[in-house]
Amino acid sequence: MFDSAGDELYTLVPHKIAQRIFDAATSEKPPLRLTLGGDAFGVIQAALKNRLPALEAQEALARSVAFDA
Repeated sequence: MFDSAGDELYTLVPHKIAQRIFDAATSEKPPLRLTLGGDAFGVIQAALKNRLPALEAQEALARSVAFDA
């Protein structure tokens, strides 16, 4: 599928990607997930923002099952 898409599909610089992956993997606190590229960041950010209200709507329920202090 992608092998015939042409160069316009690839907007990231391969050596920069490799360096950022290496830097993240060898850092003192490596991230659980690594987002590379502005488009990827935008898509993930929008998805998480859309999911947050559903989580926040359950906060009282979630906290209601803890031991009483």
